[in-house]
Amino acid sequence: MFRPAYSRARVVVLVCALAVFFGQPAAGLIITTDQNLGDTASPPVGFQYWDNVGWRGTQTGVNNDGSCVYLGNSWVLTANHVGNGNVILGGVTYAPIEGTSQRVGTADARVFRIANPSPSLQPVSIYDGDLTIGTEVRMFGTGLDQDPDKTYWRVTSGGSGVTWTEVSKFLADASGYYWGQTRIKRWGTNEICDVYQYGSDYFFETSFDEGDTEYEANGADKDSGGPAFVHSGGSWTLAGIVVSLTGWQDQPEAAIDWVDWYSTSGNRSVFVDLTQYRDLIISLTPLPEPIPGDLNLDDYVSQQDLDIVLDHWGQSVGPDHQADPSGDGFVGQADLDTVLYYWGSGTPPP
Repeated sequence: MFRPAYSRARVVVLVCALAVFFGQPAAGLIITTDQNLGDTASPPVGFQYWDNVGWRGTQTGVNNDGSCVYLGNSWVLTANHVGNGNVILGGVTYAPIEGTSQRVGTADARVFRIANPSPSLQPVSIYDGDLTIGTEVRMFGTGLDQDPDKTYWRVTSGGSGVTWTEVSKFLADASGYYWGQTRIKRWGTNEICDVYQYGSDYFFETSFDEGDTEYEANGADKDSGGPAFVHSGGSWTLAGIVVSLTGWQDQPEAAIDWVDWYSTSGNRSVFVDLTQYRDLIISLTPLPEPIPGDLNLDDYVSQQDLDIVLDHWGQSVGPDHQADPSGDGFVGQADLDTVLYYWGSGTPPP
């Protein structure tokens, strides 16, 4: 029987080569179906950042489409190999702002601004602490869906390479779930099984272990850039983004959750450890320069800003009131003039 080699060296090769094993950018999540898959395609209870997780590209999936997370203040974070481009959040497509895209050091991570983000999207913070083995993470992605039925394989080696043959459960030495053909937004859970530095970059990994956590998950194609959060101090904070998957030789496009020839079983999802880049990301994502007259802070001076002035017309207001860009404490002609003077400034909505 084939005994595939699985080592730190192999994992690192996959990270640096952007998951060349699958021939495409790696890590929609694949979930062990002990749980209802429908539960994972809707917001998890008590988690406020579901709408911050988006599609980078299209919902059908082409080329380097991936996943992303909205950080706040019009900034989006994704994998560097996915790159900047259109972002879909809550069913709305947002265009990137030219000249704002920046790589996060040498990491496989990139930030860029989008035009006219919804004011209902909450900013997220990056975990300010050290990640440790055994910490549970909540993973999100918009990658390929999964075949709901588990598949079993017999793995053999020969002169032409390694063969994965579908067999019955009782003859199998590996099992898992094939990737589907369509994309889906999904969440899942897992535990950090390794935290390490390779060269100048930092990573952590999770292992698909057939149910170590309640909604045990692994990445699939188009999940690259999808976030992982940790719960600490009563709140959720961002810990990483998935950038790669590991696999065995000639493995089918599937998430393998059980093998009898490797002690810790399961494929792995590899994440950029964002805790090591927290200060850099904060420095790369400052508050955008405000546009006078942009009262609703959607990066564009338009009818909505005029309506804010008219809705408060003739009122005395407190300091820094939204409808009082003149700052004189009264909503009147000076505020109307400010909106009209800057009318059309900024980036129009898509």
